[in-house]
Amino acid sequence: GEGILLYGPPGCGKTMMAKAAAKECGADFISVKTSSIVSKWVGASEKNIKQVFDTARDSERAIIFFDEIDSIAVRRSESEEYAKRVVNELLAQMDGVDTSHDNLLVLAATNEPWAIDPALRRPGRFSKLVFIPEPDLEARIAIFGIQLKKRPIADDVNVKELARITGSYSGADIAAICKEAADIPLGEALRGGEVRKIKMQDFLQAIKQRKPSILSWYISAKDQIMHTGETAAFEDILDKVED
Repeated sequence: GEGILLYGPPGCGKTMMAKAAAKECGADFISVKTSSIVSKWVGASEKNIKQVFDTARDSERAIIFFDEIDSIAVRRSESEEYAKRVVNELLAQMDGVDTSHDNLLVLAATNEPWAIDPALRRPGRFSKLVFIPEPDLEARIAIFGIQLKKRPIADDVNVKELARITGSYSGADIAAICKEAADIPLGEALRGGEVRKIKMQDFLQAIKQRKPSILSWYISAKDQIMHTGETAAFEDILDKVED
């Protein structure tokens, strides 16, 4: 069975994509927050992983989704003894997946693909790497549209313009901008001002106060990739930094 590793900057919809995939193909979605797997009790973490795969095999169709997989699957040379056992258990379970037979897809997401043990990226494991970049213009227009659907916005709000000026912002950043813009008239009303709709000016102020979270991710990503020397594996990240 081939696992798929979704990677890219934080807040850009990796988890959402995994959920959507499960819904599309009518599969049970088994989401594993890996930070919660790393149990303080030695030996329990491996049991947790085995249990996840057992549950999935009992389903007619299942997608197992390991979120933040870097919290358990770091390079074994750099990790504690018990973390190595967790990775070994995960490898053993992945190697035991026969996709033709099991109707099981294993997805994982990470903001730090370079930190993951290369053994996990060999054929038959997470050998398909899919880069999920920040939203492009079309996607940003759509995200603003979704975020503003239930909010009272003034006629002067230009969604296309907002999408144009939020070039390096993640989906999560845009959601935060919409909430912060909505809080401005709300705050005025709570202080006894007139109740009004959210204006373009409120959005511009919210954008000005919030730096895009992605730029720093790309800079540190480039440093880390250069450090591990895996430039060929992560060309798409490096191409972005060159731009």
